[in-house]
Amino acid sequence: MHALLGCCAGGERGAASPEAAGARSRGAGGRRAAAAAGEEARGAARAKLMELWGSLVLHRRACDAQDMPTRYEELASLLGSYDDLHPEACRRKRISSQGAVCLARVRWRETEYTGLFEGSDNCLLRLSSALPTNLSDPTAPIMPNALGSLQDTVLVPFVALKVFRACFGSGNLVFGGRKTGQSEPDYFKHCLSTHLTERTSAALWPVMRVFRRHSQYPMQMGLSDFAAVGQDPLPSC
Repeated sequence: MHALLGCCAGGERGAASPEAAGARSRGAGGRRAAAAAGEEARGAARAKLMELWGSLVLHRRACDAQDMPTRYEELASLLGSYDDLHPEACRRKRISSQGAVCLARVRWRETEYTGLFEGSDNCLLRLSSALPTNLSDPTAPIMPNALGSLQDTVLVPFVALKVFRACFGSGNLVFGGRKTGQSEPDYFKHCLSTHLTERTSAALWPVMRVFRRHSQYPMQMGLSDFAAVGQDPLPSC
């Protein structure tokens, strides 16, 4: 504003000098170019999203898995891979095997976080239960013979968010709640978080040991990659 007001003094009253007009034109052109680049990036990210969504729709099947997680789970491909799909030869998953996927857009609250926390327009959201629910009676406990609060559990909500970027791999977040789940069938009854405590029921110790093979912090879902690169391209992209 100060530059524009100062430039008005050299010409007719209320008119800008040619130099000022040129500067404004270059500034507007730069903003238009940046906006166009951003739109192109979001278009490329959306193309990645829709390609994967098409594959998911093509191979969708009933949510009827009933396999319980075991201490023999092979998690290397899950925790050490950056691929958006599991290999076709990969056996059917047991952890969070029941779930539903949808297209999503996230509107974050105002924050100082960077990367995809600044904008997440092209997303897949998967809502699942870490342990398979009783499909014939959703209010029935999953493990009625377990000890402690686990015997009342009917649902163990976990949410996975995958956000697509134009020139980089997708950013991923996982949200979980109480590790022994909840007794209410309302999926959104309780808040979920990316950081969980390591305190858990003895019945889940074998599963916890499986995760410890891959990380010293098995209940900490990192945010650094998600915050490193946004959905729009960097200048070098």
